[in-house]
Amino acid sequence: MSVHAIHESQSKASLYSSTSDWGAEHTLETGIKLPPGTPTYKVAVLDLHPTQLAVGMQQVHAKMSKVANKQQKGPQALEKFLQGHPVPVVLGPGQQRYMIDHHHLCCALHKMGVKSCYAGTVCDYSELSQEQFWVAMARRNCLWPFRSDGSAADVHMLPGLLPQTVEGLADDPYRSLAALVRKAGGYNKSNKPFSEFIWANHLRPRVPMVLMAVPDVERYVHHGISHAMHPDAAALPGYTALHVASKQQLDSMSCLGQEQLQAVE
Repeated sequence: MSVHAIHESQSKASLYSSTSDWGAEHTLETGIKLPPGTPTYKVAVLDLHPTQLAVGMQQVHAKMSKVANKQQKGPQALEKFLQGHPVPVVLGPGQQRYMIDHHHLCCALHKMGVKSCYAGTVCDYSELSQEQFWVAMARRNCLWPFRSDGSAADVHMLPGLLPQTVEGLADDPYRSLAALVRKAGGYNKSNKPFSEFIWANHLRPRVPMVLMAVPDVERYVHHGISHAMHPDAAALPGYTALHVASKQQLDSMSCLGQEQLQAVE
């Protein structure tokens, strides 16, 4: 099948073509979500292949705290939580499952000893060759080809660079910083795929971080907010200038508390 043929097939069977009546908020261009009503199934966490090279480990630890809280409430609470957070996957050659969201959650589950989670298939590319599969994944915006230091990886080399499981995901502290800046009101949550990685790469050259420790984090977050609201960031997803920030954002900025800064390595 040629690349042109792949493009043609994608127009007929895109990642979300299984549901015909859902709105633009569910398309890949504005967010990675499971279509409403997608059947879910249990799958081993380590059977899910990542489509990015790194996570923000502080954010993984925050997810671990949530998982621990559910575990303390009992098996039913954890099961309900997992059912409510299914992982969207794309089936690749050999029926291999590639996760296109929830990398932080799955990393947290693995670290907490939770062996399985729920997943839903948003697209079946299992009949494509390896080369065709990766072309399709790139065209559908399902890959984040940046290393943990923000450097770009050659897309053609990415299949060999991606870890086989969440165990191999590297730590990008700027991905954690980007999430903390958002939670502190620096910008609005966006459904654009990989939006917090985009912010991480924006903040990387602007907020030098020597040590990611609790006493330093609030200072880094304050610096991050100032850069997030600068006109230089106007093109980024969720950007909000300070003079038009919502009351909720301003309230968040005024209470950079321990709830946001906990579990920092």
